[in-house]
Amino acid sequence: MSTKEIAYSIIDTLTEEQLQELLLFLKGYKKEKTSVESVRGILSEYANVDLISQEESAWERVAAENYEAP
Repeated sequence: MSTKEIAYSIIDTLTEEQLQELLLFLKGYKKEKTSVESVRGILSEYANVDLISQEESAWERVAAENYEAP
């Protein structure tokens, strides 16, 4: 999975409120260039190491649960 795909999968899991807060946070972060790698670095301090293994397939799992035919 590419870095861009990882970023999109993370963004897809955010609620509208969380997305707005992330955008405000990034706008307040002063840097000439904000890349996916730098955003990952900024957000890494908030990461819960215990949940990382569960996040790997979370989007696929939730999409399957929500869109599979009953």
